[in-house]
Amino acid sequence: MITSTEITKIGAFIKPHGIKGELSAELHVDGLDITALRCIVMDIDGIYVPFFIDSTRPKSHNTTLIRLNDIDDEAKAKDFAGKDFYALSSELPETADDNDADGFYASDLIGYSVFDDTESALGIVSDYDDSTDNVVLMIKRPDGNIIYIPFVDDFFLDISPEHKSIRVSLPEGLTEL
Repeated sequence: MITSTEITKIGAFIKPHGIKGELSAELHVDGLDITALRCIVMDIDGIYVPFFIDSTRPKSHNTTLIRLNDIDDEAKAKDFAGKDFYALSSELPETADDNDADGFYASDLIGYSVFDDTESALGIVSDYDDSTDNVVLMIKRPDGNIIYIPFVDDFFLDISPEHKSIRVSLPEGLTEL
């Protein structure tokens, strides 16, 4: 069984392309050769399911056409429109830039435990939203509620890949929003 800690979001399907099951997809990882992956992973009713890629071809500067195994008509492809897709993190190439001045990407932190500056647990990074200029981490609290933390350097005291943990110092009241 694939868990959320084993995957990294790499793109989203936009819409079907044509009548033979191709999907127009936006890749969020620069320079990724998606054909080098064994599969992509999608969240289907809360379960991470692998899908095998039959073919890809570029459509535009930031869009790729992807055909998945057994998705062979427009009706089946419509089920994937608007959905994110992931790669197994272990299959993503590590680059020399991974630990450079850019630091961490929001997608790298999914599954990390988050603690405030008093070491109180806030929750687990469940996702992020980068649909605006202000990227936010979505932290799932133990009670199931979601809190949103802006992904800005000033709030992050420590990120520990070894312990998969983050320590933050947040403005008063931010976790109450």
